[in-house]
Amino acid sequence: MESIPPLADLPAQPYWLNGDVSPAHHGQIGVYAILDRDRTVVYVGRSRDMGASLRLHGLRQLDRCAWVKSLVLVKPNGAYLQAIQQAWREQTGVGDPEVWEKPLDCRPLMTPAEEATLAQAATEGERAAVLKNVARRVETEILGQLAAHGLTFAVRFDPKRKSEGILDVRF
Repeated sequence: MESIPPLADLPAQPYWLNGDVSPAHHGQIGVYAILDRDRTVVYVGRSRDMGASLRLHGLRQLDRCAWVKSLVLVKPNGAYLQAIQQAWREQTGVGDPEVWEKPLDCRPLMTPAEEATLAQAATEGERAAVLKNVARRVETEILGQLAAHGLTFAVRFDPKRKSEGILDVRF
């Protein structure tokens, strides 16, 4: 197996470029580290399409995505990708990846009025309708934040998951 380059040796590049992630990441297989405004590593991931993965992370944690360091692999090897990711996580001590990797659960973001409406819902259909409305509200907020940051790529959330109160991204 090849040697693993230290993350500190890679240059940091701006996360967003002209309303999207850098075109250099689209369709590329590799390992990447996301850095915040202070250039502190907040997440280390690996992907078969770094562009799509970086978009997803940006949607889930927009305010924490300012810089990215990446290593594109021309001849990808799953074990090598995993070894790099693990080494970089150990080098940086990044924590729980769940907020970066899982679809957004909107239920913790409910307003008191939405919580009351959900508590009063008598049937599963009524509960699904309340959760769908919560997901739509959160979706509108996310799309507004993207627009405020000048991001222009198209985003679509899985409509079937909204009735569960879940926003799962599709591009």
